[in-house]
Amino acid sequence: MREDNIRKALDEIKKNLEESFGAGMAARILFSARDNVNAPIIGITQEKFIDLAKAVCTDARVKEMWGDFGAKERLSKWEKLGLS
Repeated sequence: MREDNIRKALDEIKKNLEESFGAGMAARILFSARDNVNAPIIGITQEKFIDLAKAVCTDARVKEMWGDFGAKERLSKWEKLGLS
């Protein structure tokens, strides 16, 4: 069940990024965050998911677009989705 929740949370991250940045930039942000925390594409653990979500929210492009508050707000939402 947790794998399904993590998948849904990853989909939500992707959706939120695409809404703000477009598909191309969203993919670059996700790739950069995944690379920074060494998160696998398949079979991501909850711990790595949280690391990935934090890396996305600390990305300079994300903070510039959403601000500190917006990034923290989304991180909290994503953590709840991924840990439920």
